[in-house]
Amino acid sequence: MTVALLVAGYVQSQLERAIGGSSWSAYFEAQAHPWFQQGIWWREIFGALMVIGFVVLAWDLLTAGKRETRVIESLEPA
Repeated sequence: MTVALLVAGYVQSQLERAIGGSSWSAYFEAQAHPWFQQGIWWREIFGALMVIGFVVLAWDLLTAGKRETRVIESLEPA
């Protein structure tokens, strides 16, 4: 996600500010550039993967040991 934002930010700053002169037309031109759009799409994909990973982690932590079938052995002699 960081690399996708790096590419999108670089394209936006170069096209919008350096070449376009910080105007509204430069802003919309930079937003329509293929590299900027590709960076935003990759950010969306990696963000979705992060959310899926977080949900799986939370589910695993909340259900850890609930289906345990082993007998707990006591340390005291019987």
